[in-house]
Amino acid sequence: MKPTIENLERLIGEIDAIIAALPTFDYRDYEASRAYHRAAEAAIAKLAEDESGRVKLQGDAASLRLGGLRSAATGGATALMRNWQNAARTKIAQIKAGAA
Repeated sequence: MKPTIENLERLIGEIDAIIAALPTFDYRDYEASRAYHRAAEAAIAKLAEDESGRVKLQGDAASLRLGGLRSAATGGATALMRNWQNAARTKIAQIKAGAA
C-alpha cells in the first residue's frame, strides 16, 4: 500500500485517540502499570488488524507496519505508536514537498 496524506492523517488521529483512552497510572503501582501496557498492546494489535497492518511485540522490542510505513521501538507499544506517528508526519511532509 502506498502511503497517502489522507490515510496517514487519519491513522495519526486513530493513534491519538488510542493513546488518550489508555488508563492513567502511577509508575510506582506495578499492577496499574501492567494494565496500562496490556491495554496499549491490545489497542495497537486491534488497530493493526482492522487496518490490515502488522504488529510484532516482543518484550520491549516492537515493530509496526501500518498505512504503508514501518516503525520500530524498544520502549513498548506506546513508544511504538509515537514512533509510527513521527514517521507518518515525516512521510506527509515528504509527500507535500514532492520528495516521496
